[in-house]
Amino acid sequence: MIKRGIIETLRRFGVVATRFSSSPEGRIGGLLKTYGIEVVLDVGANIGQYAKMLRYELGYSGLIYSFEPMKAEFSELQRAARGDPLWKVVNCGLGDAEAEMTINVAGNSASSSLLPASARLLSVAPQIAYVGKQKVHIRTLDTIYSELHLEGHRVYLKIDAQGYESMILKGAQQSLQHIDTVQLEMALVPMYEGTLLLENYLPMMRANGYKLVHLIPGFWDRTTGELLEVDGVFHRD
Repeated sequence: MIKRGIIETLRRFGVVATRFSSSPEGRIGGLLKTYGIEVVLDVGANIGQYAKMLRYELGYSGLIYSFEPMKAEFSELQRAARGDPLWKVVNCGLGDAEAEMTINVAGNSASSSLLPASARLLSVAPQIAYVGKQKVHIRTLDTIYSELHLEGHRVYLKIDAQGYESMILKGAQQSLQHIDTVQLEMALVPMYEGTLLLENYLPMMRANGYKLVHLIPGFWDRTTGELLEVDGVFHRD
């Protein structure tokens, strides 16, 4: 908490700490600068971890919209964004249609998903076992995008939706035409039932006019050493 407070104070005076600049995650900061990103859409925000990294570790000072459907997590997200006029929070999830859906609440919160967890995921991370269910409101990015009036801005879309990424992209076919860069969580093996895998997303993103420019290693099996998930960053070609 003390360190975070120091970083926030320095940021107010124009001094930005970039501890992660040489790490795979930290290189996102370089991409944001290279592409002149003005708006980040943080889909699957949970309690604001990604937006905090952008602000306090990578020095991103532009507009952020964080989307989180779960009640308690959204309340904590609101508290995290308080005092930052360029960090907006929205209490909904995204998908391929406007709907009320039931999300499976995971033991560690961040792994909550609209999809059932796979046996492989539960075997390597038993702490994410579902402990309840919650009704959440789902909207499409196409609907929201027109409401945000982002025309003419360079937009970075980050999607971390625990296997539901393909449905979010399905509901974003119009808005994707205006989005500069997409960061997408992709599984190498099925982590949630019905999810697409990395080999499915590569041609899908190419068909939407994007090329892969960066990979960030993610979740891995500590017993076998196998990598299970990565984040891919795709830039409009």
